[in-house]
Amino acid sequence: MKRIQMPYSGKHGLVACDLTVSAPPGIYGNTVYGRGVLPGRECGMFVRESEFTSNAVRMEFASDELVMTWNATAPPGTSVSMAFAVSDDAENWSKWFEMGDWKTDTARERQCADRDWGKLSVDHFRSVGKFRFAKYRAIFHTADPSQAPLLRRVFFCHSDVKSGGDCEAATYAGTSVDLDVPWLSQYDERVVKDPVMMDAGVCGATSVAMVLRYHGIAANVRNVGRRAWDPSAEIYGNWAFLCAAASEYGPAAWVQRFSDWSSVREFLESGIPVVISISYNKGTMSSEPEKETAGHLIVVRGFTGDGDVIVNDPGTTDEQRGRRYVYPACELGRAFFGHGGVGIIIK
Repeated sequence: MKRIQMPYSGKHGLVACDLTVSAPPGIYGNTVYGRGVLPGRECGMFVRESEFTSNAVRMEFASDELVMTWNATAPPGTSVSMAFAVSDDAENWSKWFEMGDWKTDTARERQCADRDWGKLSVDHFRSVGKFRFAKYRAIFHTADPSQAPLLRRVFFCHSDVKSGGDCEAATYAGTSVDLDVPWLSQYDERVVKDPVMMDAGVCGATSVAMVLRYHGIAANVRNVGRRAWDPSAEIYGNWAFLCAAASEYGPAAWVQRFSDWSSVREFLESGIPVVISISYNKGTMSSEPEKETAGHLIVVRGFTGDGDVIVNDPGTTDEQRGRRYVYPACELGRAFFGHGGVGIIIK
Protein backbone atom coordinates (compact mmCIF):
# COMPACT_ATOMS: atom_id res chain seq x y z
CA MET A 1 0.00 0.00 0.00
CA LYS A 2 1.15 3.54 -0.65
CA ARG A 3 -0.36 6.99 -0.52
CA ILE A 4 0.51 10.04 -2.60
CA GLN A 5 -1.01 13.50 -2.91
CA MET A 6 -2.83 14.33 -6.13
CA PRO A 7 -4.62 17.44 -7.44
CA TYR A 8 -8.27 17.28 -6.41
CA SER A 9 -10.56 17.45 -9.44
CA GLY A 10 -13.76 17.69 -7.41
CA LYS A 11 -16.69 15.58 -6.28
CA HIS A 12 -18.21 13.74 -9.23
CA GLY A 13 -21.49 11.94 -9.86
CA LEU A 14 -23.06 10.13 -12.80
CA VAL A 15 -26.75 9.95 -13.67
CA ALA A 16 -27.60 7.49 -16.46
CA CYS A 17 -30.87 7.65 -18.40
CA ASP A 18 -31.27 4.29 -20.16
CA LEU A 19 -33.90 4.77 -22.83
CA THR A 20 -33.67 1.12 -23.93
CA VAL A 21 -35.39 -0.06 -20.73
CA SER A 22 -38.55 2.06 -20.76
CA ALA A 23 -40.01 5.13 -22.39
CA PRO A 24 -38.55 8.27 -20.81
CA PRO A 25 -41.05 10.83 -19.46
CA GLY A 26 -41.09 14.04 -21.44
CA ILE A 27 -42.58 15.88 -24.39
CA TYR A 28 -42.80 13.86 -27.61
CA GLY A 29 -42.94 16.16 -30.64
CA ASN A 30 -43.49 13.86 -33.64
CA THR A 31 -41.31 11.31 -31.84
CA VAL A 32 -42.14 7.83 -30.57
CA TYR A 33 -40.65 5.22 -28.27
CA GLY A 34 -39.16 1.96 -29.52
CA ARG A 35 -36.23 0.72 -27.42
CA GLY A 36 -35.18 4.35 -27.49
CA VAL A 37 -36.60 7.58 -28.87
CA LEU A 38 -36.86 8.06 -32.64
CA PRO A 39 -38.86 10.07 -35.20
CA GLY A 40 -42.47 9.14 -35.82
CA ARG A 41 -43.91 8.21 -39.20
CA GLU A 42 -46.25 9.86 -41.66
CA CYS A 43 -47.59 7.86 -44.61
CA GLY A 44 -45.09 5.12 -43.80
CA MET A 45 -42.03 7.44 -43.91
CA PHE A 46 -40.11 8.97 -41.01
CA VAL A 47 -40.84 12.65 -40.40
CA ARG A 48 -38.03 14.92 -41.49
CA GLU A 49 -37.68 16.81 -38.20
CA SER A 50 -38.91 15.81 -34.75
CA GLU A 51 -38.07 16.58 -31.15
CA PHE A 52 -38.03 15.04 -27.70
CA THR A 53 -37.59 16.99 -24.46
CA SER A 54 -37.08 15.08 -21.23
CA ASN A 55 -38.59 15.87 -17.86
CA ALA A 56 -36.29 17.17 -15.15
CA VAL A 57 -33.55 14.77 -14.08
CA ARG A 58 -32.29 15.16 -10.50
CA MET A 59 -28.54 15.22 -9.95
CA GLU A 60 -27.03 13.30 -7.04
CA PHE A 61 -25.89 16.56 -5.39
CA ALA A 62 -25.74 20.28 -6.11
CA SER A 63 -23.17 20.78 -8.87
CA ASP A 64 -21.35 23.48 -10.81
CA GLU A 65 -19.99 21.53 -13.81
CA LEU A 66 -21.58 19.14 -16.29
CA VAL A 67 -20.61 16.94 -19.21
CA MET A 68 -23.59 15.44 -21.06
CA THR A 69 -23.01 12.44 -23.32
CA TRP A 70 -25.37 10.22 -25.30
CA ASN A 71 -25.55 6.89 -27.11
CA ALA A 72 -27.35 6.79 -30.43
CA THR A 73 -27.30 5.56 -34.00
CA ALA A 74 -27.69 7.87 -36.99
CA PRO A 75 -27.66 6.18 -40.42
CA PRO A 76 -26.49 8.16 -43.48
CA GLY A 77 -28.86 11.00 -44.21
CA THR A 78 -29.81 11.46 -40.55
CA SER A 79 -28.41 13.41 -37.58
CA VAL A 80 -29.21 14.31 -33.98
CA SER A 81 -28.88 17.73 -32.33
CA MET A 82 -28.42 17.51 -28.56
CA ALA A 83 -28.87 20.21 -25.92
CA PHE A 84 -29.36 20.49 -22.16
CA ALA A 85 -30.63 23.00 -19.63
CA VAL A 86 -30.01 23.26 -15.89
CA SER A 87 -32.04 24.47 -12.91
CA ASP A 88 -31.81 24.82 -9.17
CA ASP A 89 -35.49 24.09 -8.51
CA ALA A 90 -36.78 22.28 -11.66
CA GLU A 91 -39.00 25.29 -12.42
CA ASN A 92 -36.73 28.14 -13.48
CA TRP A 93 -34.50 26.86 -16.25
CA SER A 94 -31.42 28.14 -17.99
CA LYS A 95 -31.33 28.65 -21.73
CA TRP A 96 -30.60 25.57 -23.82
CA PHE A 97 -26.90 24.82 -24.07
CA GLU A 98 -26.42 23.27 -27.50
CA MET A 99 -23.93 20.41 -27.68
CA GLY A 100 -24.07 20.51 -31.48
CA ASP A 101 -25.24 18.48 -34.43
CA TRP A 102 -23.96 14.92 -34.40
CA LYS A 103 -23.44 13.07 -37.71
CA THR A 104 -23.50 16.09 -40.01
CA ASP A 105 -20.76 18.03 -41.81
CA THR A 106 -22.64 21.32 -41.62
CA ALA A 107 -21.31 23.84 -39.12
CA ARG A 108 -23.55 26.38 -37.41
CA GLU A 109 -23.40 28.79 -34.51
CA ARG A 110 -24.52 27.15 -31.27
CA GLN A 111 -26.21 28.59 -28.18
CA CYS A 112 -23.49 28.05 -25.56
CA ALA A 113 -23.86 30.85 -23.01
CA ASP A 114 -26.36 32.07 -20.46
CA ARG A 115 -25.40 35.21 -18.55
CA ASP A 116 -27.13 33.97 -15.39
CA TRP A 117 -25.89 30.40 -15.52
CA GLY A 118 -22.55 30.08 -17.28
CA LYS A 119 -20.90 28.79 -20.44
CA LEU A 120 -20.52 25.59 -22.39
CA SER A 121 -17.01 25.21 -23.84
CA VAL A 122 -17.47 22.65 -26.66
CA ASP A 123 -18.36 19.71 -24.37
CA HIS A 124 -17.76 20.98 -20.81
CA PHE A 125 -20.27 23.20 -18.99
CA ARG A 126 -19.18 25.41 -16.09
CA SER A 127 -21.97 26.99 -14.09
CA VAL A 128 -21.90 30.31 -12.27
CA GLY A 129 -24.00 28.85 -9.44
CA LYS A 130 -25.13 25.43 -8.31
CA PHE A 131 -27.74 23.40 -10.18
CA ARG A 132 -29.64 20.39 -8.88
CA PHE A 133 -31.57 19.39 -12.01
CA ALA A 134 -30.90 19.00 -15.71
CA LYS A 135 -32.99 18.07 -18.73
CA TYR A 136 -32.04 17.17 -22.29
CA ARG A 137 -33.47 17.88 -25.71
CA ALA A 138 -32.93 15.81 -28.86
CA ILE A 139 -33.86 17.13 -32.30
CA PHE A 140 -33.85 14.44 -34.99
CA HIS A 141 -33.11 15.34 -38.60
CA THR A 142 -33.99 12.91 -41.40
CA ALA A 143 -32.98 13.96 -44.92
CA ASP A 144 -33.68 10.41 -46.07
CA PRO A 145 -37.23 9.62 -44.84
CA SER A 146 -36.59 5.88 -45.13
CA GLN A 147 -33.94 6.14 -42.37
CA ALA A 148 -34.23 7.23 -38.74
CA PRO A 149 -31.80 8.06 -35.93
CA LEU A 150 -32.35 6.40 -32.55
CA LEU A 151 -31.41 7.86 -29.15
CA ARG A 152 -30.70 5.04 -26.67
CA ARG A 153 -29.02 6.56 -23.61
CA VAL A 154 -28.16 9.92 -22.07
CA PHE A 155 -25.60 10.45 -19.29
CA PHE A 156 -25.07 13.43 -17.03
CA CYS A 157 -21.60 13.51 -15.47
CA HIS A 158 -21.99 16.28 -12.91
CA SER A 159 -19.40 17.73 -10.57
CA ASP A 160 -18.93 19.99 -7.59
CA VAL A 161 -15.48 21.51 -8.02
CA LYS A 162 -15.91 24.71 -6.01
CA SER A 163 -16.09 23.08 -2.59
CA GLY A 164 -13.90 20.61 -0.72
CA GLY A 165 -10.15 20.40 -0.34
CA ASP A 166 -7.47 21.29 -2.82
CA CYS A 167 -6.05 17.77 -2.95
CA GLU A 168 -6.89 14.24 -2.01
CA ALA A 169 -4.75 11.28 -0.92
CA ALA A 170 -4.84 8.34 -3.31
CA THR A 171 -4.34 4.81 -2.02
CA TYR A 172 -2.99 1.90 -4.08
CA ALA A 173 -3.16 -1.82 -3.47
CA GLY A 174 0.03 -3.79 -4.02
CA THR A 175 -1.39 -5.86 -6.88
CA SER A 176 -0.80 -5.37 -10.59
CA VAL A 177 -3.38 -5.40 -13.37
CA ASP A 178 -2.72 -5.12 -17.11
CA LEU A 179 -5.36 -5.49 -19.82
CA ASP A 180 -4.18 -6.60 -23.26
CA VAL A 181 -5.34 -3.51 -25.15
CA PRO A 182 -3.99 -3.41 -28.73
CA TRP A 183 -1.88 -0.35 -29.51
CA LEU A 184 -2.46 1.99 -32.46
CA SER A 185 -0.58 5.13 -33.53
CA GLN A 186 -2.46 8.22 -34.61
CA TYR A 187 0.48 9.00 -36.92
CA ASP A 188 0.48 5.69 -38.78
CA GLU A 189 -0.94 6.25 -42.28
CA ARG A 190 -1.79 2.56 -42.53
CA VAL A 191 -3.96 2.88 -39.43
CA VAL A 192 -5.66 6.25 -39.95
CA LYS A 193 -5.81 6.17 -43.78
CA ASP A 194 -6.82 9.83 -43.89
CA PRO A 195 -4.05 12.51 -44.06
CA VAL A 196 -6.48 15.37 -43.37
CA MET A 197 -7.68 13.62 -40.23
CA MET A 198 -4.10 12.91 -39.15
CA ASP A 199 -3.14 16.57 -39.53
CA ALA A 200 -6.20 17.67 -37.52
CA GLY A 201 -5.35 15.34 -34.60
CA VAL A 202 -7.08 12.06 -33.82
CA CYS A 203 -5.73 10.95 -30.45
CA GLY A 204 -9.32 10.60 -29.24
CA ALA A 205 -10.54 8.51 -32.17
CA THR A 206 -7.40 6.36 -32.01
CA SER A 207 -7.81 5.77 -28.27
CA VAL A 208 -11.48 4.84 -28.75
CA ALA A 209 -10.54 2.48 -31.60
CA MET A 210 -8.01 0.75 -29.33
CA VAL A 211 -10.63 0.12 -26.65
CA LEU A 212 -13.22 -1.06 -29.18
CA ARG A 213 -10.68 -3.53 -30.58
CA TYR A 214 -9.95 -4.70 -27.04
CA HIS A 215 -13.68 -5.48 -26.76
CA GLY A 216 -13.49 -7.52 -29.97
CA ILE A 217 -15.00 -4.89 -32.27
CA ALA A 218 -13.16 -4.41 -35.57
CA ALA A 219 -13.19 -0.59 -35.53
CA ASN A 220 -10.76 1.50 -37.53
CA VAL A 221 -9.60 5.01 -36.68
CA ARG A 222 -10.94 6.66 -39.83
CA ASN A 223 -14.49 5.42 -39.25
CA VAL A 224 -14.43 6.33 -35.55
CA GLY A 225 -13.06 9.77 -36.43
CA ARG A 226 -15.73 10.41 -39.05
CA ARG A 227 -18.43 9.45 -36.56
CA ALA A 228 -16.89 11.78 -33.95
CA TRP A 229 -16.38 14.83 -36.19
CA ASP A 230 -17.69 18.05 -34.63
CA PRO A 231 -18.16 20.50 -37.53
CA SER A 232 -18.87 23.50 -35.28
CA ALA A 233 -15.72 23.09 -33.16
CA GLU A 234 -13.82 21.56 -36.11
CA ILE A 235 -12.33 18.79 -33.99
CA TYR A 236 -12.38 15.01 -33.79
CA GLY A 237 -11.94 15.11 -30.01
CA ASN A 238 -15.30 16.31 -28.65
CA TRP A 239 -15.86 14.01 -25.65
CA ALA A 240 -19.60 13.66 -26.27
CA PHE A 241 -19.16 12.95 -29.98
CA LEU A 242 -16.49 10.33 -29.21
CA CYS A 243 -18.92 8.56 -26.85
CA ALA A 244 -21.70 8.69 -29.43
CA ALA A 245 -19.30 7.36 -32.07
CA ALA A 246 -18.25 4.45 -29.85
CA SER A 247 -21.87 3.64 -29.05
CA GLU A 248 -22.73 3.18 -32.74
CA TYR A 249 -20.61 0.03 -32.63
CA GLY A 250 -22.83 -1.41 -29.88
CA PRO A 251 -21.30 -0.73 -26.43
CA ALA A 252 -22.48 1.83 -23.93
CA ALA A 253 -20.08 4.77 -23.71
CA TRP A 254 -19.99 7.81 -21.45
CA VAL A 255 -17.79 10.42 -19.80
CA GLN A 256 -16.94 9.82 -16.18
CA ARG A 257 -14.72 12.07 -14.08
CA PHE A 258 -12.30 10.82 -11.45
CA SER A 259 -10.62 12.30 -8.39
CA ASP A 260 -8.16 9.47 -7.60
CA TRP A 261 -6.45 6.48 -9.22
CA SER A 262 -8.23 3.93 -7.04
CA SER A 263 -11.55 4.62 -8.79
CA VAL A 264 -9.83 4.17 -12.16
CA ARG A 265 -8.38 0.89 -10.89
CA GLU A 266 -11.88 -0.41 -10.15
CA PHE A 267 -12.72 -0.28 -13.86
CA LEU A 268 -9.44 -1.93 -14.81
CA GLU A 269 -9.99 -4.76 -12.33
CA SER A 270 -13.41 -5.38 -13.88
CA GLY A 271 -11.82 -5.65 -17.32
CA ILE A 272 -12.61 -2.15 -18.63
CA PRO A 273 -9.82 0.15 -19.92
CA VAL A 274 -10.25 3.89 -19.37
CA VAL A 275 -9.53 6.60 -21.93
CA ILE A 276 -8.25 9.68 -20.08
CA SER A 277 -7.66 13.31 -21.04
CA ILE A 278 -4.35 14.82 -19.94
CA SER A 279 -2.51 18.12 -20.15
CA TYR A 280 1.00 19.03 -18.97
CA ASN A 281 3.79 21.57 -19.40
CA LYS A 282 7.46 21.13 -20.24
CA GLY A 283 9.54 19.74 -17.41
CA THR A 284 6.67 17.98 -15.63
CA MET A 285 7.21 14.52 -17.17
CA SER A 286 10.58 13.10 -16.16
CA SER A 287 10.60 10.64 -19.08
CA GLU A 288 10.07 13.43 -21.64
CA PRO A 289 11.04 16.76 -20.03
CA GLU A 290 10.83 18.73 -23.32
CA LYS A 291 7.36 17.48 -24.22
CA GLU A 292 4.12 19.34 -23.48
CA THR A 293 0.47 19.15 -24.48
CA ALA A 294 -2.58 21.34 -23.99
CA GLY A 295 -4.81 18.28 -24.38
CA HIS A 296 -4.21 14.65 -25.31
CA LEU A 297 -6.13 11.36 -24.91
CA ILE A 298 -4.50 8.07 -23.96
CA VAL A 299 -5.70 4.66 -22.76
CA VAL A 300 -5.04 3.49 -19.20
CA ARG A 301 -4.68 -0.29 -19.47
CA GLY A 302 -3.24 -1.21 -16.06
CA PHE A 303 -1.25 -0.56 -12.91
CA THR A 304 2.05 -1.98 -11.74
CA GLY A 305 2.45 -3.56 -8.32
CA ASP A 306 3.90 -0.22 -7.15
CA GLY A 307 0.81 1.64 -8.30
CA ASP A 308 2.31 3.29 -11.35
CA VAL A 309 0.15 3.61 -14.45
CA ILE A 310 0.41 1.48 -17.61
CA VAL A 311 -0.89 3.20 -20.73
CA ASN A 312 -1.23 2.88 -24.47
CA ASP A 313 -0.32 6.26 -25.99
CA PRO A 314 -1.45 6.91 -29.58
CA GLY A 315 0.74 10.03 -29.83
CA THR A 316 3.90 8.34 -31.07
CA THR A 317 5.12 6.05 -33.83
CA ASP A 318 7.56 4.34 -31.45
CA GLU A 319 5.89 1.16 -30.18
CA GLN A 320 8.22 1.01 -27.16
CA ARG A 321 6.95 4.43 -26.03
CA GLY A 322 3.39 3.87 -27.17
CA ARG A 323 2.48 0.36 -26.10
CA ARG A 324 2.37 -0.56 -22.41
CA TYR A 325 4.32 2.51 -21.33
CA VAL A 326 4.61 3.07 -17.56
CA TYR A 327 4.23 6.53 -16.01
CA PRO A 328 4.82 7.39 -12.35
CA ALA A 329 1.36 7.73 -10.80
CA CYS A 330 2.19 11.12 -9.28
CA GLU A 331 3.34 12.64 -12.60
CA LEU A 332 0.48 11.30 -14.72
CA GLY A 333 -1.93 12.13 -11.92
CA ARG A 334 -1.00 15.81 -12.08
CA ALA A 335 -1.59 15.73 -15.85
CA PHE A 336 -4.92 13.88 -15.44
CA PHE A 337 -6.59 15.09 -12.24
CA GLY A 338 -5.10 18.56 -12.68
CA HIS A 339 -6.84 18.63 -16.09
CA GLY A 340 -10.23 17.75 -14.59
CA GLY A 341 -9.97 13.96 -14.24
CA VAL A 342 -12.06 13.38 -17.39
CA GLY A 343 -12.28 9.80 -18.65
CA ILE A 344 -14.29 7.92 -21.26
CA ILE A 345 -15.76 4.54 -20.36
CA ILE A 346 -16.69 2.05 -23.10
CA LYS A 347 -18.51 -0.95 -21.71
